[in-house]
Amino acid sequence: MSALGFAPMRVGQNRGQEGALLAAWECTQPSWRAEVEREIDLIEEIARVYGLDKFPPRLPAARQGAARLPQYEAETRMRERLIGLGYREIVTIPHVDEGRDVLFRLAGAAPARLVNPLSEEAGVLRSTGSVTMAAAIEWNLNHSQRSVKLFEIGRRYALDGANAVETPVLTIGATGEARPQDCMMARVIIRLRI
Repeated sequence: MSALGFAPMRVGQNRGQEGALLAAWECTQPSWRAEVEREIDLIEEIARVYGLDKFPPRLPAARQGAARLPQYEAETRMRERLIGLGYREIVTIPHVDEGRDVLFRLAGAAPARLVNPLSEEAGVLRSTGSVTMAAAIEWNLNHSQRSVKLFEIGRRYALDGANAVETPVLTIGATGEARPQDCMMARVIIRLRI
């Protein structure tokens, strides 16, 4: 760590004892390493220098069993039926351009703005699944995919005063020739209550 400019120094009751198992260390942050602010940043630097390939590739043991979310069964049935009707599932990032979001947003709905967006084109969370579905269909059409059937089980976001509201939503989109089986889809979705 000295080579990286951190100047480690052993502290605590075992200070200076060679080979002590319990030891605490303090490091001085060099002026040219402003990005290293927290303890975990320093740990990452040590791991990088030591070699990430030297750490065993295993996950920590789970402390409790996994539990399914309450909507899991209904979403699974809906997913299976839509796939059976020829639809493909998509998963999109909910960060969208506010100009696009306003085209689909309900009147009077307040958008959930991001404090630190990834880019200027991704400054709000989608207020409806139609925003990202329209973008997915647009991408497919621009890549000569004229007949697509897509669905997404996702979330939409809004502000209710100062409170953020997150709502599950199913969005379905299709382009191309209409098929008789598409009419059956409406009955299937109505029967599945989320």
